[in-house]
Amino acid sequence: MHALRLVSVALVVTAVLAVTVGAPVAAASLATTCAMAGIVRAVLRGRRPPGLAVRSTLTDVTVLLVMALAIGLLSLSPGV
Repeated sequence: MHALRLVSVALVVTAVLAVTVGAPVAAASLATTCAMAGIVRAVLRGRRPPGLAVRSTLTDVTVLLVMALAIGLLSLSPGV
């Protein structure tokens, strides 16, 4: 299965979790999805995997991992 399809499925699962279980679980799922996408992008160099490779490898990995960290930290903040 292509990486873009896996990420799309993970985002649908995150949306379902948000509706059925709650925001903290959905945030953890979204943070995990971003982190895994960043790791996959870091391991597969060049223009791979298609769909995740948008900019340079370093930029893609940095953006995905920073998003994962930010979502994870924000999900732990009070009021969420």
